[in-house]
Amino acid sequence: MLSILIPTYNFNCVALVKSLQQQAEEEKIEYEIVVADDASSVFVAENSEINMLKNARFLPLSKNIGRANIRNLLASEAKFRYLLFIDGDAKVFTPTFLSEHIRHCAPNCCIVGGVTYEKNTNATFSLRAKYGEKCEAKKHYFSAFNLLIDRQLFLQIKFDKNLHHYGYEDFVFGIEAEKLTTIKYISNPLIHKGLDENITFLEKTEKAIRNLWMLQTNNPDIQKRSQLLRTFFLLKKWHLEKFVAKFFGKWRSIITTNLTSKNPSLFLFSCYKIGLLCNIAQKSV
Repeated sequence: MLSILIPTYNFNCVALVKSLQQQAEEEKIEYEIVVADDASSVFVAENSEINMLKNARFLPLSKNIGRANIRNLLASEAKFRYLLFIDGDAKVFTPTFLSEHIRHCAPNCCIVGGVTYEKNTNATFSLRAKYGEKCEAKKHYFSAFNLLIDRQLFLQIKFDKNLHHYGYEDFVFGIEAEKLTTIKYISNPLIHKGLDENITFLEKTEKAIRNLWMLQTNNPDIQKRSQLLRTFFLLKKWHLEKFVAKFFGKWRSIITTNLTSKNPSLFLFSCYKIGLLCNIAQKSV
């Protein structure tokens, strides 16, 4: 009935697998848990213990293939009709998590369960925690962090195999899914445990925006759906994108100081992203 598919990278997800296994056994359903490790440098030995658990497999990769391709790989390994994608740095915190998803299993289903965050008091992770809580935890935020989907539907879409780097693979998948089915957003969240340090998150943000710029070329769907791209093309229409890129180059370090502080501004983070996009676009000309 249910294939629980967990991509992981440099994170110990044994506790996650055990909690899901316990709930699956209590529900008395046919299930499997498949964990694919994207060539991690740590926790490989610990996660290998998953092979000793009932109905569970651990697949360590020797080469990193990226967030998009590892999900495609997991789907190809799945043997049941319904796929439940859960990121390896998630934590189950409700005893009814699996049963709530199971009742939504239906042909052509695409169910986003949501994400939540524990209170963060560590300034090192302040930006990632604040962005997650204020933006990602909102309803109607499409993410494969906690996604139930009919396997037949998934195979019609798949994640973009050309995306080898971080960023916007979920966004693109969601756009394509909406063309084929109705996406349902339910309140059945998992806790996101694996927060990035502020500097790492900013580095990933730049990679993601480079992905976005590449993806939007000749793709009006992405151009229309991305608020960031709509803002950029508005600036371009007013011939302001070069000014914004220049302004960003001058003030980037000052903005970064705020974004890596104990209380980062999400408004400045938005400015940071549009500045990055204008900078990337200008260099690509």
